[in-house]
Amino acid sequence: MRGFLTTVAVLLGVLALSGCGSGRQVAFTQHAKVGSLSIPMPAGFRSRTWPRGVVIYDGSGKIPIPCTTNNGCADGVAGYPNRDELVVYETMFHETPPKLGLPLALQSLQRMSARLPEWDGAGSIDRAGIYAVDVWLGPKAPAGDRAAILSALQTVKPR
Repeated sequence: MRGFLTTVAVLLGVLALSGCGSGRQVAFTQHAKVGSLSIPMPAGFRSRTWPRGVVIYDGSGKIPIPCTTNNGCADGVAGYPNRDELVVYETMFHETPPKLGLPLALQSLQRMSARLPEWDGAGSIDRAGIYAVDVWLGPKAPAGDRAAILSALQTVKPR
């Protein structure tokens, strides 16, 4: 019985220390300003801004502006299997936009396809304006990078 209790105590200690991946704190090194929003950039990530948006990316090399920005798309690509990215940009609607509440979460966005790990959404965010949000979670990307992108998504706030 004593051995059993020791094993249970050790297992509980390991679980508490590991946090099962859920308690991991993500450090943000900078914040990009997009309109009235502040978009956090996780440590080790890079960003590329354009006049009304930002891409936060865990890769190296040139960061393409995504095609979803309607900004020419000459170098815009999305969907590297080993990369994660968060895109936030100002947009507009011809009709009353839907609400996109804070904090943002993957569940509040629409999955683009059952085969693609891409989610997006657009709408009015509180009184900050109208924005589009796109998240790409590469299936071969590191789990820590995926957690960092999701944490950044949830930490978007008005500035």
